[in-house]
Amino acid sequence: MTKNETKLLLRKEAEAIQKALENGYNDPREDKDLNRTLRFEYAKKKYRRFVEEFGYVEYADILLNQVREGQIDEEYCRIDLVPRLLKSGKIENPIMTNRSHGIKRKTVHGHNRGFSSNLAWGHENNGKGRPIPEYVTTCDIYEEHIDSTGEVYYTKADPKILAALDLRSRIRGNPPKTHNLYNTNDVAYQLREWYDVDKTLGGFNPGGSFPQRWLANREPNPVFDAVMDDLHPEDFLYAGTRTRIYNLWAKGGAQVLEMGEARISGELSTQGWDSGFTFSAKGARSKKRLRFGEWYDEKNKALIGHIKTNGKNLQREVFMNLAISNYRGELKRYQGADICLLVEIYQPSTAIQSLDTQRDKAFEEIQEINDMFKSYGIDLNITKVRFAKQLKNSQDTGRNVDISPSLSEQQQKLQVIH
Repeated sequence: MTKNETKLLLRKEAEAIQKALENGYNDPREDKDLNRTLRFEYAKKKYRRFVEEFGYVEYADILLNQVREGQIDEEYCRIDLVPRLLKSGKIENPIMTNRSHGIKRKTVHGHNRGFSSNLAWGHENNGKGRPIPEYVTTCDIYEEHIDSTGEVYYTKADPKILAALDLRSRIRGNPPKTHNLYNTNDVAYQLREWYDVDKTLGGFNPGGSFPQRWLANREPNPVFDAVMDDLHPEDFLYAGTRTRIYNLWAKGGAQVLEMGEARISGELSTQGWDSGFTFSAKGARSKKRLRFGEWYDEKNKALIGHIKTNGKNLQREVFMNLAISNYRGELKRYQGADICLLVEIYQPSTAIQSLDTQRDKAFEEIQEINDMFKSYGIDLNITKVRFAKQLKNSQDTGRNVDISPSLSEQQQKLQVIH
């Protein structure tokens, strides 16, 4: 990346923010927390993500991407944020998003602001709600450098740590004291997410093995303390609190399987479903799988999708995407096709019975989606669901469900692979 490209990123950011200012919104660079979403440190290096556009987005097109255990704090929104929005008449700090999910926006910062806006003004615009102001940020994250003359320039960060950098950016922009407070479960969740994308934890855990809380002499392990000091330098300082966080992290993180690309491919292959990757004439494989709605399995005559259950993701990714495509006339070639879903439970319980309950709830949502297809005249049906194995516990073998009219709802629910 040249210095001219750096200047282009900076110019685009300045133009986008100027447009927001002209429309009465705030500059994120002037807000301590929003600026920390754009500028942050990781493993003793400085990184940057840039604003590339200012605009508006409908709430239905926003995907959640929170760094706490609960995606939305509804009580906080209703009691605190909504009254403040109604008083000011608008969101003053646009939410931050990126376009990593096609037409959908992945939230980088502002989950509660977006939700509160929809609560306050969701009745407007024929029920679509008031468009929400957004700063669209770059999907790429850039490492900061300084040349011999003192000039700052940026290069794209190492792709291997991009997920870790994205997580750090979102955590840094949401510190505990200025937002609704994190609890110990939230921090354990952050640690699990961090360890999943970077086993070295930013270099503090160079061996990559799951760190211990205590040393042989029962002194606190400096590795875990260094990790906590880096993640939340001004909070959760009491040793007992840190031990509670560690125990929650170890309970979940040590038992939950990482759903990486290889495991997803294995699940799809076991079902005999298309991998979702495309291949060039020379046999080179695409870096990403096809998006749901484009991912069609010719052999099984079915649309395939890999869906996580966080929030209303099932309805958003499956029903909303296909409803929009149907409105645009893009589903004609798929009319009458089956839909096969590989479903990944978001934050799976490590207790088998509780995980089964999570799967039951997701299955109920899937049945509701089929009813919605019928109600809206969309000639498609979800016919096969594979709930992926997600625990190291041998009792968890995943679950297959064949949604057939000839089977009762109870029979469908009980189709668990052993």
